[in-house]
Amino acid sequence: MSSIPAPVAPAIDLGSLDADQQELILETIHFNRFIASKTPHAPCSCPSAAPALVLEVGPPQEPGARRRIECGLCHRFYYWLPKIKNANKRPPGSTGLARGAFCQCCLKAGTALVGHHVVPVADGGSDAQDNIWTVCGACHAIIHALRRMVEQA
Repeated sequence: MSSIPAPVAPAIDLGSLDADQQELILETIHFNRFIASKTPHAPCSCPSAAPALVLEVGPPQEPGARRRIECGLCHRFYYWLPKIKNANKRPPGSTGLARGAFCQCCLKAGTALVGHHVVPVADGGSDAQDNIWTVCGACHAIIHALRRMVEQA
């Protein structure tokens, strides 16, 4: 007796899809991975007792905002779906400001580098080279954490 193979989703060439279709596929994958990471779910008051989780999209004026995950039958709230975090999708604005081949703080080379404004643009700083440090992502995060500590003190 032979077994029937499970259906396999066809491979999709994302390059052949338009931007809206690509966005929909990425959001669907993000939703499914998030839900899978949260199982098992608490039972709800529906007759089936197993929630039929759906995504309730937020206001259209806030694209990508956190969205509500609820049971599609009884509308019980379960989770907030966080925004998609994808470095390739939306690179930081300071990426093009990095000028060196290594981090000026830790001297690490061969990693993604960003330009850090010594004097923030919001405080009157410029994109001039003497106001930009070339740093790796980890050092950039540390610099901003230290800056927040100094500002709070």
